[in-house]
Amino acid sequence: NPAGVWGAQNSGTPSYIYSISAYNDSIVWAAGQNNTVLQSTNGGQTWMPVPLPFIAPSPSNYNVFSIVATSSTTAVVSVTPNNGVGSYIYYYNGTTWNQVYSGATSLNAMTVSGNRDVWAVGRNGTIIHCENILNPGACTWTPVITSISDSFSTVATFDGQTIWIGGLSTSGLLYKITTPDNGATWNAPVFVNTG
Repeated sequence: NPAGVWGAQNSGTPSYIYSISAYNDSIVWAAGQNNTVLQSTNGGQTWMPVPLPFIAPSPSNYNVFSIVATSSTTAVVSVTPNNGVGSYIYYYNGTTWNQVYSGATSLNAMTVSGNRDVWAVGRNGTIIHCENILNPGACTWTPVITSISDSFSTVATFDGQTIWIGGLSTSGLLYKITTPDNGATWNAPVFVNTG
């Protein structure tokens, strides 16, 4: 499409797409309903499924709410059952998927800083962080403890020192949390009302 013009991309799946992550202009990942994970290596012209074989008994019982690209061949996904109970995080190393986290709370979104540090947020104030997803065997998911009990819908960070989080309880409400010591401690959240 010409510069500045939006055009539809055919992903080849009938499932809803919940999350997209671009590693560069060519490598793009997408994830969504019914255990869907897709990758494009040509800027979205064509999409290839990247199956999640670990899901049983039925792919339709799970949704992939978030995906983040960590390299041209690797990615991280958060998977939640349709009943909303529990959540799993899997890391794709280019050939196979490996589970790196499981928890009782549904996770709604993830982001990555430095192509290796992953942040995930979800219900009931859940914020968790892994410092090096590229070495999943050594990845320890650490909770970020705050006074927030809200559920979160989205998260973003550039450097891992300032985290922006979208809340679900109040329209237009954002949270901003910062760390002075690379995540060892966290300052009190700042509430940002965009409305």
